[in-house]
Amino acid sequence: DPSRIDNMHAVLNYTTASDGPVSLIAEIGAGGYYEFSLSINESEPLGLINASLNFFGWHEEDLNNASTPSYHIRPATVDFMFNITPAPNLTVTLEGADANNSILDIDSPIYLNGTVLSRGPSSEALNGTLILKMRRATTNGPYTTLKTWYLNDSNWTLTPGQFAVSWQFAGSEVPIPSGEVQVKVEFDSEGLFANDQITFIDQYGIRSFINFSYTLGPTLRGNEASVEVVLTDHTNTSLAGFSGTYVLVFNGTESWNATDPDLPRLAVFWTPPWEMFAGDYSWVLNFSGSTWLHPAIAVDEIRILGRANATVELGLEWTPRGTTNWVVGFANDIFHDIPILGNNSSVLVQLEVPSDLPPAPDGSPASPVIYRLASGWIDPATGGYNLSFVMPSGVGSGVYDLKVTLGFSTSPPPEGYYFKEQEADYVSAGIQTEFVVETAPSSLIVVAGSTMILNATITDVEDDALLKGVFADMYFDWGGPLQQIFENSTSGADGVAIFSPTIPASTPPGYYTLRVHAPDDITDNLSASDAGRWLGNDSFADLTVQVSSFIEIDSIPLEVTAGQAFTMSGRVIDAVDSNRTVNGPMAVEVFFLNDSSETLVESQTTTSNGSFTISVPTDPLGDGVTSGTKTVVVSVINGSTPFYLTGTGNASILVRGVTQFVDKTPIINTVVDRGSSINFGARLVESSDNDRQIGDATVAAKFHDTWLTPVQTNGVGVNNFSFEVPHSHPLGLIAITLMFNGSSTLHSTATIITTITVRSPTNLALDPVTENPAAGESFIVSGMLTSSNGSGITDRDGNTLSPALTFSIDGHSNTFTVTGGAVSPNGSWSADIRLDLTFQRG
Repeated sequence: DPSRIDNMHAVLNYTTASDGPVSLIAEIGAGGYYEFSLSINESEPLGLINASLNFFGWHEEDLNNASTPSYHIRPATVDFMFNITPAPNLTVTLEGADANNSILDIDSPIYLNGTVLSRGPSSEALNGTLILKMRRATTNGPYTTLKTWYLNDSNWTLTPGQFAVSWQFAGSEVPIPSGEVQVKVEFDSEGLFANDQITFIDQYGIRSFINFSYTLGPTLRGNEASVEVVLTDHTNTSLAGFSGTYVLVFNGTESWNATDPDLPRLAVFWTPPWEMFAGDYSWVLNFSGSTWLHPAIAVDEIRILGRANATVELGLEWTPRGTTNWVVGFANDIFHDIPILGNNSSVLVQLEVPSDLPPAPDGSPASPVIYRLASGWIDPATGGYNLSFVMPSGVGSGVYDLKVTLGFSTSPPPEGYYFKEQEADYVSAGIQTEFVVETAPSSLIVVAGSTMILNATITDVEDDALLKGVFADMYFDWGGPLQQIFENSTSGADGVAIFSPTIPASTPPGYYTLRVHAPDDITDNLSASDAGRWLGNDSFADLTVQVSSFIEIDSIPLEVTAGQAFTMSGRVIDAVDSNRTVNGPMAVEVFFLNDSSETLVESQTTTSNGSFTISVPTDPLGDGVTSGTKTVVVSVINGSTPFYLTGTGNASILVRGVTQFVDKTPIINTVVDRGSSINFGARLVESSDNDRQIGDATVAAKFHDTWLTPVQTNGVGVNNFSFEVPHSHPLGLIAITLMFNGSSTLHSTATIITTITVRSPTNLALDPVTENPAAGESFIVSGMLTSSNGSGITDRDGNTLSPALTFSIDGHSNTFTVTGGAVSPNGSWSADIRLDLTFQRG
């Protein structure tokens, strides 16, 4: 909108034959609107004339007028042409119905009289449309068309072309606010392209009526009241001026006035007197009228409210938990101090409990927690009330603010309420609850003669608050033959009462009941510091008294082979008083002292008198056990009996290890010739101890029937022997025996090696051949076959073996045939050889 930036202008230039060059200036108004009013001489020739519309640009610092101009809005020129054509000749007058007929009254008739004729020496009546337009005098914008009339010979009055029209100047059809207006009357003639206009700049104004828009609400007496009154005219807008005098008359007395307000709204202030009774009073706003507004009056009623509070009286100062209490009182007019009659009001009874939330950032405490106790209504005839209530659950014992609030606005009578409740009224109200006693731990195990620690947390049954300074007693063996008060204590800031009595050493083992009792505390009054009332309560704990124990072993063997089981027996005894019968059964475990690798017996249950007989494995996991003298420990398993502490007993037993030869050599079948040496041996291990290698142990060896000198095993249990086989040694597979004779902690062992075969070298002798056979003839070949010691070929038992002889002549074995060749027991042999017919000579 250029008009918001600066005052700008548009320039219209044209040239006529009658007036010559003409230059007109128009101010640019709201929304960029401008207008020019042209007057063309009747003698101007008809036809086109040149015209231009110019905007010479703008700069916020007027540099558009500099010798070298700069612009923020650039210049613009529009060239166009006027078409000069015949126009009608309009004469018109406009009058209102008032004595001052330049004032046009809303909702009253207005009158237009005049003529519409052609121009020239011979005027004629013209048919066409008469148009009435208006705009506010202070605006530079387009005119608003209000009314049009079509004129023809049916409208003429005395002479042709003369007209007289009237129109009801209704507010619903005139959207222009009251005040001075500019009027334009136009006539568009049929058959002519131009019209005639008459503009009245400062002759007329619109006079309207004033509307008061306000809301009257109930107002408290004695307090300054204010009402905002919005002023409008027939357009339902506040664009007009609303000068004049305004007067408020309240209850017959002028209470406020104002003259010529700057804004189209009134801030009406006045103060109803304190001593007024609540009721409805007259409220009249007068307007004196002005040039453009008729006088007006608004007659209304306003309700003046009184202030009320409630009187409060409690039935019981302290309300026991879960029981009914009551509160009585009446609604009271605070200023006149009398009961309020004939009015309806709700009554709300609430309890305010301090919040446990942290303070606000400004340090103020958090808002209380509010509980609704009861609600009801006052008796309109007496103004009184009587309500019963039960204190809410979850609120601990203490003194709290009980608040009674009236509510006249909750369900008012049809004509509305007459009193506004003052801030709520408070009285102190006490709540009586019960103690809750919780012992910790709930069960205890204590050794006779030692100190027992028992804590009792004392709280409020409703809100679980920890209670300080509560006296409590602790009873031992409640309901039993040993019942007595052991100790008393007072709870601390944490709500805990601590008891630490010593259990007499002579107390028999067994189960006992402990009782912690907090008696009634119902003596505080409402004004006492940290007041509260509680009924007593108690709590119980289970106590187990224990004594020491030990184990007596009655029988156990002197020795057991590692890996095997042995049987032992014994019994559990009361260590404090061995004459007391043991209250069993209980479980015992068995293990070797200083051997944490495994437990021999995880758990074995005794008889009811504590005796036991147990079969004990020496290696229950099968992962080996060391040999030697062991201390067998039998122990009562902790927790297997509620009355006895862990006790032990022990005895000695020899665990004899099991030995074994492993890694024997040679591992594969081996042949050894007479007269040569053979090495053999094995590794000695303790198989019952996960094959522990036994070093520095004496091992003996027998080669067939020959005992060799014993050797000592090395650090890894290995023993090696070497034996030279004599030529006289029997032949064949022989057995070697390795033997360990055991020790004080190890069993003996032996093993046999059967992988060695004794072999003898042989001697083959051929007697000289003296015959000269021809091809196809035979001859005798003989000789001797003996072992290395000259004997025949026999086994170790003297049985003749049957060795086979093979023959070849000059490396050939397929040119002859052999008969015989068997070897006799003494080693001699003889064979007949027949040559083939194809045998070559030589």
